[in-house]
Amino acid sequence: MIIWLASYPKSGNTWLRSLISSYYYSTNGTFDFNLLNYIDQFPAPKYFEDVKDNIKNPEDFSKYWLSKQSEINKDKKVEIF
Repeated sequence: MIIWLASYPKSGNTWLRSLISSYYYSTNGTFDFNLLNYIDQFPAPKYFEDVKDNIKNPEDFSKYWLSKQSEINKDKKVEIF
């Protein structure tokens, strides 16, 4: 299951990611900046490694978004982006 965090720049994105990463990814609820790495961005190049040869322009990534999201959902784990 994909959980999307989306908002405007400078509206508390990092603060919200800090709270969520401390809650879900730390053993005692204490914040550590390294925990922010658990909340990935999409689209990120690592999700498109197998199709990167088909990418000519940056906007070409968009035609693969739905199929890549389906691949991410196959493992039935919670992914926060």
